[in-house]
Amino acid sequence: LFSGSTRSILSITVIQSLSNDTKFNYFLEKSIEIGVEKIVPIESSYSLRTKNKAIKDWGLWNKIINDATEQSRTTFPTIITKPIHIKELLNYSFDKEVVRLCLATENVGAKYLEEVEDLEDRPVCIAIGPEKGWSSSDLDIFTTLGFEYVKLRGNILRTETAGLVISSIVKYIKGEI
Repeated sequence: LFSGSTRSILSITVIQSLSNDTKFNYFLEKSIEIGVEKIVPIESSYSLRTKNKAIKDWGLWNKIINDATEQSRTTFPTIITKPIHIKELLNYSFDKEVVRLCLATENVGAKYLEEVEDLEDRPVCIAIGPEKGWSSSDLDIFTTLGFEYVKLRGNILRTETAGLVISSIVKYIKGEI
């Protein structure tokens, strides 16, 4: 999904804002079961953990991935990058074929997920924010990177639930779940 990826085609990548240990580990485990191919943990303005503190858990995250991959009989283990600060996303080269989505409850003219075109035919990158939402500087970064803002109908979901729900919906639209 990003340039230099180890796989030629990733169906879904989740950029996930860092939350507390229990919530992030739960999100990670369940993402593997759903079939998310890549996870990029980020420190955003309102993240509950910093990049530097989260880097210490990268080894544990890889163990969780290995265990969940074995349990769910997934063909390829999910790729998890080392945590980065949200500003470091500006250094990534996104493939132009990737549908870039950012879940936003903020007033940014977000459209409903089902209104996004080409989800079934193209790789998707989804950014999921922290419980408190995205700051205006976070949103500026996603706008600069060409992300479309999306929202879900109904309740506002917790960060670990939102990533799982949207990933499941996208995988379903793609016929992969």
